Amino acid sequence: MIVAHAQSENELFFFRMATTCSDSNCEVFNLRETDDRHSEPTMWSLFDFALVKSLGLTHHSIVYEAKEISSGMTCAIKRLSKRDALRLNSHKRIERELRIYSNLSHPNIVQLYSWFHDDSSIYMVMEFCDISLSDLMETKYSGGIPSKLVAQIAKQLLSAISHLHSLNVLHRDLKPSNMYLSSVEGGVVKLGDFGSAVHTNPTDLRLSAQGTTPYLSPEVVKGIGHSFPSDIWAFGVCLHELITGGSIPFDGETPHQIYKQILNNEYQPPPQMDNSNSLYSIMIECMQKDPANRPRSIQIYERLNN
Repeated sequence: MIVAHAQSENELFFFRMATTCSDSNCEVFNLRETDDRHSEPTMWSLFDFALVKSLGLTHHSIVYEAKEISSGMTCAIKRLSKRDALRLNSHKRIERELRIYSNLSHPNIVQLYSWFHDDSSIYMVMEFCDISLSDLMETKYSGGIPSKLVAQIAKQLLSAISHLHSLNVLHRDLKPSNMYLSSVEGGVVKLGDFGSAVHTNPTDLRLSAQGTTPYLSPEVVKGIGHSFPSDIWAFGVCLHELITGGSIPFDGETPHQIYKQILNNEYQPPPQMDNSNSLYSIMIECMQKDPANRPRSIQIYERLNN
């Protein structure tokens, strides 16, 4: 059995850049903790895991399917290069991700078991999920996911989003490739990837541009900033994609073309649904141009549960 490191706020470890090794031209992180009662993030090292295969690669990280050797439990390991973090000046973003992620516990959020590091990398040990919703649409539901299943997926995602918002956390990168099923057959829906997540207040706007172009809200495109309604807009775009089996409402050959569509709210509602469908109504409400007119996550969740 995997024993996760305690994840209370007082027991969260974080790293800071300490120095650059001029002799070997290598960068070194000095990791320390917020609570003096502990000396290491976890007792794990990479030698405790067998890496099965690569699951995906980004600019900042690579994710592996892995097995914890002593228990045989399957997990996912996200490896972040310290050298790349320093080169891309993203070490503060990684620290923020660890801070936020370590304090999240919800049945519809991919669980972070713990994390550890060595001289070159930081490793996040996470719950393994069978498939992302984007891959599910590509392989099984290219013509659109059935309405009942979309409603079930939406309820679970909204439960996770409502939990984040209740903790004053913005996800800022909601999209089907960051949403998962724990099992292909009848699995639990899980929200993951908190690399863009940030703490905020309900009335605050986070001005730094984060997220993926087709899912950005009009106010983010305008440079006004992210807020809770920005997550709701992105959820509406995801809902459109789930209903249609992968069709993104705002699409173009260049980011400029997509920005123009978003600002003008130019998209075609899914032909698979009529106006009386509750999912259609929710999608339209989530994608209101004025953020003040969008419902809150908890309101949508309660509507889907009634």
